Amino acid sequence: MSLLKPLCRAPSSLSTHIRSLAQILLSCITGRDRLRRVNLAIHARAVVAGGLDDLFLTNLLLRGYSKLGHLHDARHLFDRMSEQNLVS
Repeated sequence: MSLLKPLCRAPSSLSTHIRSLAQILLSCITGRDRLRRVNLAIHARAVVAGGLDDLFLTNLLLRGYSKLGHLHDARHLFDRMSEQNLVS
């Protein structure tokens, strides 16, 4: 979560940090400890920044929700994605 603090301080510039959010999420997906909190926090920041249009990030969010067994949240996100691909 400490990695998110600098990004959370400047919500207006978050759209330039979409790849950073994705990298943070990717690093957390392998460990379940803080995955749920990180996944929710990044999802919220992506909504604010308009990052849900980024296919790479939304696919990582889907992966995180799926790993946690939160299939309802994953389906909710999937249904609202502006673009889906084979990975989605």
